[in-house]
Amino acid sequence: MVFQSIFDKNTVEKLRITASQVHAERMLQQQEDIPTEWEEFLLLFAGTTWCRADGASYIPYLYYGDDEEWHLSWINIRNSAEFPQPSRLVYLDL
Repeated sequence: MVFQSIFDKNTVEKLRITASQVHAERMLQQQEDIPTEWEEFLLLFAGTTWCRADGASYIPYLYYGDDEEWHLSWINIRNSAEFPQPSRLVYLDL
C-alpha cells in the first residue's frame, strides 16, 4: 500500500484512514467477498466527498438492495435523516 511508505503503523492507526469511492467500486466488483452480516448496513466511504455548487456535500455508499445485489450511490452527509438504515464507516485495513 502507498500509505505504508508515507506513515508508520502507529500513525495510520491514529489517523483511521477512511476508504474512498475507488474502494467502494472495487468492493462492487468483488461482491461475493462482502460479509453477509454487512447486508443490513449502509457502507459509507468518507474518503471521497463530492461537493455541489450549492454547498451540499455527498459521500459514496454501498447498500444491499432487494435484488440481493450491492449498489453504489451517494448520500448528503449533512442530512443524516436521509440514511434509511443503520450505517458503518469503512476504513482501510493496512
